[in-house]
Amino acid sequence: MTRRTGLSRRLAQVGALGAAAATLAAVALHGVPTDLTPTSQPTVLAAGTQIAMAAPSTPPDSPPSTTTTAPAATTTATPVAAVAAPPAPTGARQAAANAAVSYAQSLGWTTGIAIVDTQTGQVTTAGSAAGLFPTESTVKVLLASNLLANGEMSGQVATTATQMVEASDDNDADALYYMAGGDDVVGWAAARYGITNLGMPPVNGAGQWGSTQVSPKGMATFLADAKNDPTVGPWLTSTMAAMHPVADDGTDQLFGLKVADPTAAVKQGWGGDVAGMDAETTPSIGYVNGGRYAVAIYTLHSPMVAQSTSQAVVTHQAELLMPGGRMPAL
Repeated sequence: MTRRTGLSRRLAQVGALGAAAATLAAVALHGVPTDLTPTSQPTVLAAGTQIAMAAPSTPPDSPPSTTTTAPAATTTATPVAAVAAPPAPTGARQAAANAAVSYAQSLGWTTGIAIVDTQTGQVTTAGSAAGLFPTESTVKVLLASNLLANGEMSGQVATTATQMVEASDDNDADALYYMAGGDDVVGWAAARYGITNLGMPPVNGAGQWGSTQVSPKGMATFLADAKNDPTVGPWLTSTMAAMHPVADDGTDQLFGLKVADPTAAVKQGWGGDVAGMDAETTPSIGYVNGGRYAVAIYTLHSPMVAQSTSQAVVTHQAELLMPGGRMPAL
């Protein structure tokens, strides 16, 4: 909306009969008002440009000698500093994790890797480390930990749980499942150790424990915390270290972390428990370097591929992560 000048207000007040005389008087006294001069197209200002507003022109009946124009007020904008992106993690361990992820991704796999130093708590991640993957049989370490924490690991329960972890026996997992936390076991573990984004219950329906979801970072954090838990750690680490080369269902368990570090204490998984997707996933989790590091590698391919192909990919990832069988220094 255009603002009316002092002169235009005066003209409106004078009325139709005195309009011409008033106009001539104003022109004689002050000259042609500059604010009535036609202008060209408006100027587009650059972003952040400050505009100084001029004082209004003096009305015709004001004494010219006493008119004072106040300096225009200006506002200086405070520059907003750009927020720089955090630098990408560097170092030999991060480079090795990145290489392991890049290798699988180059073949069309979705993958996430997490490493937690069980002594310092330092965390290294790569790929979809915060994404969710089906646990397959790696959920069995959560079930066993629940039994240990609740004082249930004795007698036949202990025998069954040992077979469930060492030989990855699915029937034993079925038998212990609801005693050991059932569909809520992820929530139980997250609450016990204060882990955010550990995972979620089975997505394929109640009791479908292979479709329990976990993030690589969440699972590696769980392994580190469980190892340092005196109620859970001793049994869990020793039982994982006693993994059978061949699982109860005949699957070769010598892949992934166990190939990269033959002394590793591991829990392997395999299967296609992916909701609404034809896929193959072969996770490998455990403790390497004499138990110093908790590692979780989760890798998934859709459509489904041969189990041997999946195991070969995860094995090479583990070898890239641990050149010479040792976790690189930071």
